[in-house]
Amino acid sequence: MDKSNLLHVSALQQNLKHRSEWARTKAKSDKVLREVMPSACIVRPADMFSEDDRLLTWIGSQLHIDPWLININDGSALKQPVWMGDVATAIRKSCMTPDAFAGKTMELAGPEVILWADRVAWFQKTIVSSTKLPRTPTTLARWFAFLLELGPKPYLSRSEVELCVTDTILDPHTECITFKDLGVGTMGKI
Repeated sequence: MDKSNLLHVSALQQNLKHRSEWARTKAKSDKVLREVMPSACIVRPADMFSEDDRLLTWIGSQLHIDPWLININDGSALKQPVWMGDVATAIRKSCMTPDAFAGKTMELAGPEVILWADRVAWFQKTIVSSTKLPRTPTTLARWFAFLLELGPKPYLSRSEVELCVTDTILDPHTECITFKDLGVGTMGKI
């Protein structure tokens, strides 16, 4: 097996100083991989969505289980979700010409920057009801998630709380490869 063409899928949210353990572990894995295998291609997509995916399913289930937990803080976090098919196209392109992507990092985000609260409100109105959702303070959501994590199958973790209240958008000044650099048009809007 030729390991010189390794492709690693990480996350746009990766950050060594993030409050989310999940985001910190993504950053640590990127760092270790870069040290051990500098020629690896790292792909960092924003929150991905597709026709029947975890992001949309999670929002829908939260609206039914505990609607007060979906609107954590004031819902002011900015998100730039990306269509899974667009990420797959970028990965395919990098696999077809691995030498061109050796040692590079791709940061992939969708065409639309959205306010988390607006997207949740749209989703709620579309599939559930027009009842206004309460806003939950972040501290309360963290405590509730901690209690849920003590059970066998928590439907909300402290890492997810932190990801909900943190912006996940592409830095317009990124030096990483983006869809624009790849000549890949983004197709999906959430």
